[in-house]
Amino acid sequence: MCFVVQDLIQNYHTQRKLTFFSLESINTMSWYRLIITSVFVLVSLFGFAQSSEFVITGRFKIDGGSNNGAQIILEKDGRKVKTLAGDSRFEIGLDYQAIYIISFVKEGFVTKRLRFDTHVPEDRIEYGFVPFDFTIEIFEQFDEVNTVMFNQPVGKISFSDVIDEFDYDTDYTQSIQAKMEEVIEEVEVQKEEKAKRIAEEEKKNADLNKKVDNLTAAAQKSLSSGDPEDAIKKLEEAVELKDSPEIKQKLVDAKKELERKKIEAEEKAAAEAQAKAEEEKAGKAAGGESSAEASSRGRRKSSSRGSSQS
Repeated sequence: MCFVVQDLIQNYHTQRKLTFFSLESINTMSWYRLIITSVFVLVSLFGFAQSSEFVITGRFKIDGGSNNGAQIILEKDGRKVKTLAGDSRFEIGLDYQAIYIISFVKEGFVTKRLRFDTHVPEDRIEYGFVPFDFTIEIFEQFDEVNTVMFNQPVGKISFSDVIDEFDYDTDYTQSIQAKMEEVIEEVEVQKEEKAKRIAEEEKKNADLNKKVDNLTAAAQKSLSSGDPEDAIKKLEEAVELKDSPEIKQKLVDAKKELERKKIEAEEKAAAEAQAKAEEEKAGKAAGGESSAEASSRGRRKSSSRGSSQS
């Protein structure tokens, strides 16, 4: 019997959770309230474990993101009392006879708050309460979307005399639902525009990367064929398109290769010039020796003729 009643109340809380976020099922909750009110005496007989705290459980979702860096912040009677890691699932104990504001926070996302009024009749506490289960989801903050309304709680929960349990203030939820839906519509528009911008940026980057890859490949080919000047031109163009340390290093290496080739060419030209000069010098020396020998032979012949005449 106890399990049947617990399942019934759990179904009620499930319905209540859906009501909080969509308000499509408000009318269907009335029969849950009626049944739970009728059978609560049976629930009391089987009993829930008495607790000194009112327990809330649920799921914390980040639209389009992860729970890394998310937080759950608790304020009790206007004073911050606890900050918890914003895990995807949570269980929190609240003191009775207090007002809590629970904020679900992540940088870059719109903070949502829930107000829990845990004031209950003292003689009701001893029977305990069903853990209050809900799901809350926060969405990305866009500068173009006015989210001032989220400075106030998106839901208020307090003890209900009707069901003798904690429940949402559906009148309050209905009063802000239209504004919430309007903001969410604007957020969806911004999400679509952001997705479009991201897709365009990705395509632009892909085209740019392809052009840069082609330039660096052509530069490498020019280097391999011994033309560092052409490689430098292509790498400089690639650096203009993409500020890449890797490409900059290739440009430095290409300039070093060009300098090396210039030095090598200069040294080769100097060596060739020196060899030519030495060759010319050797040629002149050889020519001088030949003239001297010819002159000497001429003098000897003249001397020989003179002797014969005498």
